[in-house]
Amino acid sequence: MSIFSEKPKLDKSAWNIILWNLTPYWGVYFLHWNPLTVFICYALETIVIGIFNAFKLTAVYYFGKEDEENTVIGGVGAIPIFITSYGLLAYIHLVMFFALSGYQEQFAGRKEGNVIVALNYFMDDRTTFLALGVFVVSNAYAFVNDFILTQKYVTISMNEQFTEPFPRVIISQLVVFGGMFLYLLFNESMVIVFVLTSLKIFFELYLRKHKAADIFGWAS
Repeated sequence: MSIFSEKPKLDKSAWNIILWNLTPYWGVYFLHWNPLTVFICYALETIVIGIFNAFKLTAVYYFGKEDEENTVIGGVGAIPIFITSYGLLAYIHLVMFFALSGYQEQFAGRKEGNVIVALNYFMDDRTTFLALGVFVVSNAYAFVNDFILTQKYVTISMNEQFTEPFPRVIISQLVVFGGMFLYLLFNESMVIVFVLTSLKIFFELYLRKHKAADIFGWAS
């Protein structure tokens, strides 16, 4: 069955996704933030998603169901492997973003500034810190409401939880790199920012109820 065969339900979790994704755009349009704040927030959300998924993996390990045969990975070893592999992915993502956007040079004031230096400058930016804070709260709410209170950790396997964040991260990366390119190409048009933000919301709402194995055709 196609992942787009059913319309997404606008429940509390859906509104949580919508409100977070619109927060950077709202800040740019109404509070006159730097428009590229939208893209840096989406780039940094990869880190937050990974942190909460590590918490979920821990809960699933202690309370979840046993993995079936032919799983990608399972057991307690999945947690450090996820942290290492996902952390490396997030680091590469940020390095590419800062390099392509010119943010390292702009905020660090030197070409040799690394990703850590650039991140420090961004955390000193109140608008970025505020938007990222909203996203942390949004993920904390989803963690409690959709994972803990529903006892999802009892019904999901380590393999399923390990791969769960990847569709969402792939969407974020496409929006960040594709969106930034189009934004600069079309003379920093806010229309481009709005369209890409809307597409990100659309895909996240459709994909949130589907397993990564179903989306990518992986063996579950």
